[in-house]
Amino acid sequence: MGLGESLGRPDWIPGGGTATTSGAPLGSTAGQETTGSRSCAGGQGPQCAGFRVGIYGWRKRCLYLLVLSLMVLVIVNLALTLWLLKVMEFSSEGMGNLRIVAGGIQLNGQAMILDTLVASSIKSRRGQPITIESSRNFSVNARDDQGRVVNRLF
Repeated sequence: MGLGESLGRPDWIPGGGTATTSGAPLGSTAGQETTGSRSCAGGQGPQCAGFRVGIYGWRKRCLYLLVLSLMVLVIVNLALTLWLLKVMEFSSEGMGNLRIVAGGIQLNGQAMILDTLVASSIKSRRGQPITIESSRNFSVNARDDQGRVVNRLF
């Protein structure tokens, strides 16, 4: 293969024109290739050499599918996040019946503790009783400054 031979396009020549069989000399404007409404009069640009710029075929479809699936994933994620915030009743003050106050946390309503509740104090509103129920054992321990149990209530 020589220096002036083309790779895969026998009608391409280095000057930007195309070889024709119409009798026009090589490199003249009569045999130049046109793409759409543009002409390759100057022989410049990838359109004149027969190259297509951009993504075509199955690669373009895969790219669109990837972008579409990512968009669906983002929308589903946003919807689930907003649903979770609504169901858990999040606000700037707290979550549901749990409010963050200056002295700690305030719970309005009922609470179910699954394991151990550790608190320095538990108070009720004035005139409202505190009811503690347990299906098995209920114990209250009072500890001193060193952490030793000084009183127990079963």
